[in-house]
This record gives sequence, structure tokens and C-alpha cells, in this order.
Amino acid sequence: YGRPAINYHGFPQEYSYRMEVKVDGRSVYEPLKNAVLWSTLGIELDDIDYIEVIRGANAPADGANATTASVNIITKTPLSTEGWQVQTMVGDWDTQHISATYSGIKEGFSYKINGGYRYNSGFPEIDESPVDDDTETSYLNLRSIITPTLYDSIDLQIGYSNSNIDMANGGRGIDPSEIYKWNYNNYYLFTDWKHRLANQDSFELLFYYNHSDIKALNNLGLLSEYLAREEERDPSEALSILTSVGIEDFEAIVGIDDSYSERSDLEFRYKGQLGANTRYMWGLASRYDRMKIIEQYANALDVAESSQRLFSNIETKPSEHWTLNAGVMIEYNEIVNQYGSYRLSANYHINPSHTLRLAYNHGERSPGLYEA
Repeated sequence: YGRPAINYHGFPQEYSYRMEVKVDGRSVYEPLKNAVLWSTLGIELDDIDYIEVIRGANAPADGANATTASVNIITKTPLSTEGWQVQTMVGDWDTQHISATYSGIKEGFSYKINGGYRYNSGFPEIDESPVDDDTETSYLNLRSIITPTLYDSIDLQIGYSNSNIDMANGGRGIDPSEIYKWNYNNYYLFTDWKHRLANQDSFELLFYYNHSDIKALNNLGLLSEYLAREEERDPSEALSILTSVGIEDFEAIVGIDDSYSERSDLEFRYKGQLGANTRYMWGLASRYDRMKIIEQYANALDVAESSQRLFSNIETKPSEHWTLNAGVMIEYNEIVNQYGSYRLSANYHINPSHTLRLAYNHGERSPGLYEA
């Protein structure tokens, strides 16, 4: 059903829960699915400035989700463009796509407002097996960068998106009846304050809050009819089995309804220099996840988890051809208590275009809130 996915070799999964994905340093993992719902992010290709990709485990820098790799999508700042930008696209399968951006620059202050709408009707309909796989997303984002002094920069972002996307209970070879709709509302708040010290060291204080509201229902029809299909029985036989154990026939509705998830994260980082060839970073962070979900047959679940992490990384260049890196993270949460990860690497630069790298990683991953 054509949803985008990202993987690192060896772990092919549509919802890769071993890769950390961030946008401007804000984790976009959805605790409810323990994954990234790409079509709900509310960014366009033209919004992206560059993408940082760390191959191999990067938990010491990006947390427990980065046990195989990490990706940080950096968007363009309001300073990169000024004025209006409008794009539109139409195509087959009722594809409709329009986005608009306006950026302004004032003294010590810049801002950008962008929004858009995307729709396509999915695969062509088949009379025998109609599939409701159309997708629709609308979004609006506001970003402002304030520079009150020569030593301070404050990045403020807020955003909202609404998506109607198709989800499935199964994997490959799914039946059209296993596809159902999610109405997904998401909003976020992000702030990042950077301060440069007189000795060229710097510190950074970052906070973000993500909130998602989800409504999704998958009506399987009468329980007797559903059991008949699953067990390849006659519907009347399935009904008589239910009656024999004292169960009245009813509509079987599964999925999630009136559910939500939220994540708040506060992080402090300090960056410094040790001589001309060595730099380091250390930091600490606290995270809070909460999720309420009505699972199959209306069994409600309302859970929360808090975690704290301490991390440090150091990089040194003893010569023109060598770069050495080391990093460690210690994390504590209410699911598995304390655990740690570390990373060591040596890079030999043969020339500006070729490097040999040897790395050793030990990454421990705590289960996400939904898994736990």
C-alpha cells in the first residue's frame, strides 16, 4: 500500500524501531506505533536543507532507538529564503499537492510560515476487492529564529498536521479487509536555545513536546461471520458455536478509538575544546512518554514512562590522517532500570575522498512504551 520506510541493512522493517529519526533534533517517533509515520511529518523535500546519517549504532549520541543507525533531517531556516514560494502538482490517481511558504527577516528576528495539502486515491479500485487506501494530509508550521545577542540564538517551532492514512493489521499478502483508516492529528512545540561562551565553548538547552490524537475503527462485521471467514466454516455453524457457549452475536470492532500519545523531552548539551585537535560534548536529558489506547475488543490501556539519560562523546585528531571517536550513554527508565551503550571508532583518511573506518559498538535498546 505504498507507505515510505527507512532501514539500515540487515533489519528490513516497515516500522524500524532500531533507528532514531529526528527533525531538527526533535525525535519524531510515535510511541503508539513505536515507529515513524512518514506521511504525517508535514515537511516537503524543498523544506530540507540537508540530512545527517550516522551509519552503525549511535545510541551514545541519539538514545536507545539508535541501536542500528540514526537520521537527523535538518530543515531550511527562515534566513535561507525570503518572500513567497508556492508549489502545486496534480497527476494520476487523483494526486493533488499544493504547498506554500513565506519567510521574513527583521533585525534580530526571522520567521517562516509554511503549509500544505496532499491527497491521492491510492491503487485503482477493483470491484471484487475494493480497497479504501486513499491518503490525505494537511499541515501548518511556524518557525522563528531570534538572536537577541551575538552569543545567543533561540529556535522556536510549532506545527500541526491532520492525516487520514491507511493502516493494516497484517504484513505481506494482506487482505483488503485488514486495511483500516487512521485519523491522525498531531501537534508539536519545539525550542532550542544555544549560547556561546567567551572561550568559544557553548551550551544548548533543547525542549520539545509532541502530542497525537488518533481515531481508528475497523468493523469486522458480525462475530459469527468473521469467525466463519477465518475458520473457513459455514456462518450458521459459527453462530451455533457462539450460541452453545452463551455468546450473543455482535459486531466485532477492533483497532483504536479516542486514543492519544505524547512525548516531552528536555535536554542539556555542553560542547567544548581541549586544545586545537580535540573536542568533546556531554549532556543529560529527561523524557516522559504517555499513551492511552483502546486495543482489540475495547480493552483500555493507559500507561506512562519516564526516563533519564547521561551521555558524552569525544573526538580527537592526533594527525592529519587520523580521527578517533568515543562515546558512552547511561540511561535509566521504569521498564528495564539502568542500561548503557558505547561506541569506539578510528578513521584513517587516505585522502580527502577516501577513508577507512573501524568501529566497535555496543548498543542496548529498551522496549518502547507500546511494546512494554
